[in-house]
Amino acid sequence: MSGCAQKSPEKKAFEKVGAKYAEQFFFDEASGDIMLLDPTGNTTALRCDTAGERLVCLSSTHIAFLTAIGEAGHIIGAPDSAYIFDSDIKAKIRSGETAIVASGAALNEELILELAPSAIFTDNMRASEMTLFEAQGIPVIYIEEFRENSPLARAEWIKVFGCVTGKQHLADSIFSTIEAEYNELKNSVAENAKLRPTIFGGTEYQGVWYVSGGASYIAGFYQDAGTEYVFADNKHTSSIPMDFEAVYEKGMECDFWRIVFASSSKVSYNMLEGFNAHYADFNAFKNKSVILCNPAESAYFEKGVIEPHIILADLVYAVHPELIPEHKPVYYRILN
Repeated sequence: MSGCAQKSPEKKAFEKVGAKYAEQFFFDEASGDIMLLDPTGNTTALRCDTAGERLVCLSSTHIAFLTAIGEAGHIIGAPDSAYIFDSDIKAKIRSGETAIVASGAALNEELILELAPSAIFTDNMRASEMTLFEAQGIPVIYIEEFRENSPLARAEWIKVFGCVTGKQHLADSIFSTIEAEYNELKNSVAENAKLRPTIFGGTEYQGVWYVSGGASYIAGFYQDAGTEYVFADNKHTSSIPMDFEAVYEKGMECDFWRIVFASSSKVSYNMLEGFNAHYADFNAFKNKSVILCNPAESAYFEKGVIEPHIILADLVYAVHPELIPEHKPVYYRILN
């Protein structure tokens, strides 16, 4: 990463400090650098306090991290506003202070160069597109929080944003609060939940049902919310495709069914049955125990990554409401 980092062609030993849950970054005590791991396992050394004050974000999650540490005012480029919920950023887009530099997979390289950013936040899936900016000396910071396999590991990436913006102490403090609230609720559930209801998730699409792996980020929420995930034994860290019949067999008797479904219309049981009449056979459907997240109505894909404690509380409230009776759902709710 020209201007702020240097790729290491081979793995080497580092004195790892600072990353308690995350596996895709760590701090090297000897150099003071933050070390980012790419999908091949190579490391990129990133010096702290290098991002500057003209920031381009190519994911809405980057906006959430920067907002949390008070750096959103420096965002001059953002992805398609359809994926942004932050009211201040949307206002800046309307006023022209922040430009839309990406729409879906399409990247407006010319506009980004015109903006003369001090840093670009992206991920390694766009690495080939970033060579143009790196050649111009623009620091490119690769954010890979989505490759982490636990809720707190993803949230811990706030430390990377804190490091590169000079807000490391603030980021550490924010993460400590998130961690404490998450673990307090997790431990309370483990101690006080009388039962562990069964759960499955997802929906069928064109004959395929993508099931969260038993060692995935979502499975971590299931475990910590005090449920028994019926696909926990597959040990994958990502989603795996299954045919409808396989999911139907294991999901039929489940107590709860978690769905993430974006809709501008009101989601109902009738709507779900209209997609697939067999959905009505699930116990969770019959008992009105579908746990719904509608990303069209909440900032789930933007802020959820730094609010795992709230997501956990939503799920606990859905399956063990007696444990936190005063909770107000933010992302997930029982579909009425």
